[in-house]
Amino acid sequence: MKILKNWKKRWNRRLQTYNNTPEKFLKLMKTVNPLIIPRNQKVEEALQAAENGNLKPTTQLLEILNKPYTEQEDIYNYQIPSSLNEKYQTFCGT
Repeated sequence: MKILKNWKKRWNRRLQTYNNTPEKFLKLMKTVNPLIIPRNQKVEEALQAAENGNLKPTTQLLEILNKPYTEQEDIYNYQIPSSLNEKYQTFCGT
């Protein structure tokens, strides 16, 4: 609880330094923090379905990712991390 209180104190000092309000900061954060990011498991699901001739998951994923800062219906499953316990390795291609 002490960590939370210290964080809040620092945040309030920062608000005062920049002469802002919590509402202004929240509005700013919403413009730079997307509601949706392309989760690896969802990309893999869409690619697997496309390989099997089903483009619906790919189309749906692209539609959702087209507006990452906008509230959309039925996006919860695209926001949560994978529930799989296996380690997922990604590659940067370099």
